[in-house]
Amino acid sequence: MKPLAVAVALLIASAPAQLPLPRAQKTAGFAAVSIRPVRSGFELYRSFTLDPAGLHAENLTLAGLIRFAYGIKSYQIGGGPKWSRRDLFDLDAATESPATNPEILRMLRAALAARFGLRLSHETRNTQVLDLVVAKGGPKLTELGADESPPPLRREARPGEILFRPATTITQLVAFLNRPGAQRSLRRLVLDRTGLTGRYNILLRMASSRVSRGGRTGFRLDFGDLPHALGRLGLKLQPATEPIAFYTITSAHQPTPN
Repeated sequence: MKPLAVAVALLIASAPAQLPLPRAQKTAGFAAVSIRPVRSGFELYRSFTLDPAGLHAENLTLAGLIRFAYGIKSYQIGGGPKWSRRDLFDLDAATESPATNPEILRMLRAALAARFGLRLSHETRNTQVLDLVVAKGGPKLTELGADESPPPLRREARPGEILFRPATTITQLVAFLNRPGAQRSLRRLVLDRTGLTGRYNILLRMASSRVSRGGRTGFRLDFGDLPHALGRLGLKLQPATEPIAFYTITSAHQPTPN
């Protein structure tokens, strides 16, 4: 089956604020805040944009808004009602005067408390993780220039293997390793400890098998082959214990009306 292409734009950029805001109210330091449930439309497109005049969030759950407001990852958020990870919202907020990104995020945290009744508890726990590190002999990655695009990719490397590009940065590679497919094999959170900050032509060659469904043929990755695939890039996963901050939603309700 062909994978579904999901457009995800998660940006902190200089987009113009969307003013005036429909049915907005003054909230938590913002001149106006509008929160609208998403009923239909392009639900697979998500965006989060900041600029000095405010912020625009599109098709995000409450958990997603928390993630941006507090600068944390999905795995650090627990608890809360089921709808907090299911129901989607559009949120627009305008500032009284130009503000910095940290100031806007502080106001967003206060707005989530005011409009969603959000309350969070916080604790740091020592957690068993996998550190992604550079293996002995150094990385075997081809670095890309500032404006250089990765070369075209051939999917099938050889029988029983697939060649694919999950990322062009180590941050994106780690996000791939923390997705459900990879985590069914790894079973531990992966953290970036490589110190590699450039853009690379990251190609993973992994064992795979052909699958057919509904008349279509695709590939099923063998995630048990991930250590070997990473080794070919001069990277390895190393067990470690790290202090991780976790946030629990102790109280939340559907947003109050605009």
